[in-house]
Amino acid sequence: TRGLTQDDMNIENIISFISNLPHLNAICILLKPNEAKLNIVLRSYFDRLLNFLGEAARENIVFCFTNTRSTFFSPGNTGPLLKKMLESCRIKNIPYKKANTFCFDSEAFRYLVALTNQIEFDEYQKKEYQQSWTSSFKESTRLLQYLCGNQLEPYPQIKWKSIEHAQLIINQMIRPILETIRNLCRNIIQLEQHRTNQLINLFPIVLPQPRTICYKCKPIRKRYIEFLILLHDLHTVSGSCKDCIHSQQDHVEL
Repeated sequence: TRGLTQDDMNIENIISFISNLPHLNAICILLKPNEAKLNIVLRSYFDRLLNFLGEAARENIVFCFTNTRSTFFSPGNTGPLLKKMLESCRIKNIPYKKANTFCFDSEAFRYLVALTNQIEFDEYQKKEYQQSWTSSFKESTRLLQYLCGNQLEPYPQIKWKSIEHAQLIINQMIRPILETIRNLCRNIIQLEQHRTNQLINLFPIVLPQPRTICYKCKPIRKRYIEFLILLHDLHTVSGSCKDCIHSQQDHVEL
């Protein structure tokens, strides 16, 4: 990865995004086979994600291993390390078995890209890539059947019972409550000082995806009755902002 700071931002973005979903079908943990050790960062973020989602999330965890052709489409040495990590987790009895473990490899895709660029391969290489494609296809099909079949029940947000999830919900309520209080104050001033029945009404809308406000971008001032109200453009931030040149640290999520 690009360092601990980026890792922190990644887990924050994951938690922020899934908190807007009504349910989770599965929680996919991506790993590579034959790791010498599972670093403490992975352990920490894995624990944090489960602490956020609650103990019942264990049944929806899926382990996906990539680059597994060298380990004959198996978890390799990472398997025992993962099992040991799961045993040490605060949430016990996290399933790790054949049914929720899937192994893939993307070599066949690279092979197809190479063919389009007129790169030649001998028969042995073609056979190896074909076998890799067949194995990955079977695993992909098995994964989809596992996710869409009767083995896995969707995990609704109402079951996400954890302190961190409660904290996130409370934090998400702060701005709407403050905006409501501020608008009440505007209307009280309007009624008391200007003796008019004109009021400012709020019409909240549900955003289709998480959006942010940039504090470095200059907001637009618009007059409503006797008040100048600052209007902020909503920005989309994914690593970097798609709407301005400022960094992610200069944005606050709505």
